[in-house]
Amino acid sequence: MNLFQQLFNMMNEDTDLNIKVSKTGNSLVVLVHPKSSKKPASTSGGTVKTEIPPLAIRGTAAELDEGFIQAIKTPLEKATGVIADIQWYENALDSIKDKKQKELDAKNKRKKPAPNSDTNSVKGATPTSEKASDPGKENSDEIAQQPKDQTTLF
Repeated sequence: MNLFQQLFNMMNEDTDLNIKVSKTGNSLVVLVHPKSSKKPASTSGGTVKTEIPPLAIRGTAAELDEGFIQAIKTPLEKATGVIADIQWYENALDSIKDKKQKELDAKNKRKKPAPNSDTNSVKGATPTSEKASDPGKENSDEIAQQPKDQTTLF
């Protein structure tokens, strides 16, 4: 089996692999960098960092031909699992945020006061004609309108 067939079988659709090969003396250094192929969620107000450090493998060309796939198999499986967990976590955060926003919108909608039919009246005020006709009521309205944390002496 060749290299790309083996890589294809190890990967999933949510993960990209960046591979960089450098020659140093008689050996090669291969950096394998798994990354999420999905764009980070933007609705969560920031995303969890999905950056996973690259795996560095050093060896001669013959050594890498023989053991490259075995060297990256387990770390690649772990990295792919981490990427999937982070994507699940970001999706869960977005879902919770959407649910909380809907609850807040519903709560705010319930709190809105009904429009007042008498646009000239002030909340808590007694019409002038009633005050003039009932002097005892005027004093009780003033007491009722005082803040509860103040002490009134009569």
